[in-house]
Amino acid sequence: YTVNCRFVDGPGLYIAAYDPTLVTQIWRTNQSGGAGAEDLMSGSMALNTTSSTLFYNPFFTSGSATGLYALNSATGAQRWLQSITPTSRLAIDSSNIYLCEGNTSTYFPSSGGAYPFTATALVARRQSDGTVAWTQPLTDTGKQSPILANGLVIVGTTTSVKAYLATTGVLQWTAVVP
Repeated sequence: YTVNCRFVDGPGLYIAAYDPTLVTQIWRTNQSGGAGAEDLMSGSMALNTTSSTLFYNPFFTSGSATGLYALNSATGAQRWLQSITPTSRLAIDSSNIYLCEGNTSTYFPSSGGAYPFTATALVARRQSDGTVAWTQPLTDTGKQSPILANGLVIVGTTTSVKAYLATTGVLQWTAVVP
């Protein structure tokens, strides 16, 4: 699987699957374009091989819909779309998708390559339909994905590292970053 996440000239923005043996394209979807268009998440995706679902969370500067997509990994057909504003890459376990989300009011153009928006929450979403399983308020995160370890969802902010139970979202511990 590949993502063309920056458009200057050429095929535009898209996500695609290739046959690794024949090096031929199997499918391409979410095609978008426009000079200067880009996916600020830089092609964040995760594959659940059990359900043959590819999860993809682009933040487009123009063109296609920003959000969280579930695609059939064999055909590229969209299974569902949740219109959210992702502010981090994503992580998955067998049942949920974990990512930081914000809202469009926190997005503003920036210069010098600075990250232009911040998270308002850590969110667990069900893989079956993208609906919210649980959410926790959170600020000052980067684009890095949450880390999954020993039943915890771990996220870093500019001031701390926090761990939440993956099943319920209950805070388990916080470590202050000096």
